[in-house]
Parts: sequence; C-alpha cells; structure tokens
Amino acid sequence: MAVFSGQLAVKIAVGFETHRYFASKNPKLHQPKLLQMYKPNDYNSLSPYLIVNGAQRLADLLIVIFNGKELRKYNRADGTVMHMEVLIDDSVVMISDATADYPGQKTMLHLYVPDVDKSFKLAIENGCELIEEPVNKNGDPDKRGSFYDFAGNYWAVSTQIE
Repeated sequence: MAVFSGQLAVKIAVGFETHRYFASKNPKLHQPKLLQMYKPNDYNSLSPYLIVNGAQRLADLLIVIFNGKELRKYNRADGTVMHMEVLIDDSVVMISDATADYPGQKTMLHLYVPDVDKSFKLAIENGCELIEEPVNKNGDPDKRGSFYDFAGNYWAVSTQIE
C-alpha cells in the first residue's frame, strides 16, 4: 500500500494484469475507482518484436540458449504463429511468423547473460552461425561474443566481468 496525495493505493495482481485501487481518506471524495495498469505485470516497457520464418523454432532456440520461458502464444487459423512471447531474464521477446503483409526482418540484439561462454556454446551447438567467439577486449568491462540465428538475426551476448 502507498499513499498518494491523501489517497490510499492498493495494488492487486490478477494473472498478467495489475489493478490499482485508489480510496480517498476523505469521505466527501468519490468512491474508490479502479485504474488498470497499462502493461502486463512484470513486463518491460520496450520489447523487440522478431518477424521470422519459423517463429516456434526461434522460440524453442531462445528457450534452450537463454533458459527462456514461453509466456503467451496465439496461432492463426492456418497454424502459423500470429504472436508469441518468450521471457529471457527480465525481458520479453515478441515473435511471429512472417506473412505476405509482414515479411521476415533481420535485426541485431544485445543480451547480457550470466555466463557468456555457456550461452555462446549452446547457440553454436544448436545450429547458430559463429560471428565472434567470446572475448574480453582491452578496455571493455564485458566479455562478448556474437552469432547469427537461423533467421539471420545478429545476437551479441555479454557478461560483465570487471
């Protein structure tokens, strides 16, 4: 509970949504009202959205490499993925299968991981293409490596070591 300008606020989580109830200490003010949060509970504000040929395959790959967790998934009538979400550490990656209206796009992503060597090894063992093995370059507090996934996305992975 928190107090804002003489109002008592109570946060209640229900599934992916968080609701905040405000109740005034002044009986002359309005009855308590429900204010719905603008994003699902525990979601970050900015999420990459990857459109690829093989959304489920990419999600499965991210789950293996980064110990991700599938959050939500909605398929189209033809069985392709319209929208899905994979939680990686504190970030949500959104993914869908490419269509004629929304063709596949390649992008570059950077991700901090607890063990860059382990994540990099898992990526290469699961078919990703090596760009640069993890290395700590002079003056860089991070050990970094990079690879391409099957869809052509460039992944830079790092662990801060200094």
